[in-house]
Amino acid sequence: MSTDSIVKASNWRLVEVGRVVLIKKGQSAGKLAAIVEIIDQKKVLIDGPKAGVPRQAINLGQVVLTPLTFALPRGARTATVSKKWAAAGVCENGLLHLGLRRLLNVKDVLL
Repeated sequence: MSTDSIVKASNWRLVEVGRVVLIKKGQSAGKLAAIVEIIDQKKVLIDGPKAGVPRQAINLGQVVLTPLTFALPRGARTATVSKKWAAAGVCENGLLHLGLRRLLNVKDVLL
């Protein structure tokens, strides 16, 4: 088993499993989550256990795709997402990423 838990920034912000998204509408607005499964061209299944975002289907119009990705299997359970999220250091890298702190506009959303 390889250690594919390095967070990397890609040139194109594609909808893909393992992409970190920022929720801009709803109860979890301003929090980060990861795409776990692609339902159709307009909806994805997200999960953000470290940020307090429950596993839910969400419209792509309600999220902002960030340039952060990490290795995540399709349909991963919440415990797996939590482990991979922590191993990749998404919270630390997300806060340090240029412009993401301004998008969040909240200091301790992820803590």
